[in-house]
Amino acid sequence: MPNVTSVVLSLQHGGALNPAATRTATVSFTISFNSIEILAGIVFKADASLRSVDPGAIGTETLTIGSAIIKAASGPFSTTLTRVLTRANLNEDPDVRFVGNPANLHIIEIEDRDEWLATVKISPIVFGTDTMNSAQVSGSWGREGSS
Repeated sequence: MPNVTSVVLSLQHGGALNPAATRTATVSFTISFNSIEILAGIVFKADASLRSVDPGAIGTETLTIGSAIIKAASGPFSTTLTRVLTRANLNEDPDVRFVGNPANLHIIEIEDRDEWLATVKISPIVFGTDTMNSAQVSGSWGREGSS
């Protein structure tokens, strides 16, 4: 399989602060292929996504950044994929806390930091097969036949 290295995520900071304000997410990465993949001319699909990070684990939130189709060749190849997201898309941790005891809960709003990492997955493109039959042709090809 190809070797994916140097995965770098850039998320735009600054600008308007309303939830609909946009931010640009950029994922850059490098792919290298082995000699068999190059000789066979295998075509791969690279998918880049953002994944949320929570303390001690990768979270469940996923945002697709984009895909690239790449034919194996001598390299390495550097690729960059970009997507514009809203601040609401990137707000993966709740900004509300419940404090106090069960009989006296208070809700406070506090900005909770949001953490993301980029994941790049590369897979060979597998072409499907298709089968179709012709129309039936009849004849008499046996010893006594006329065809």
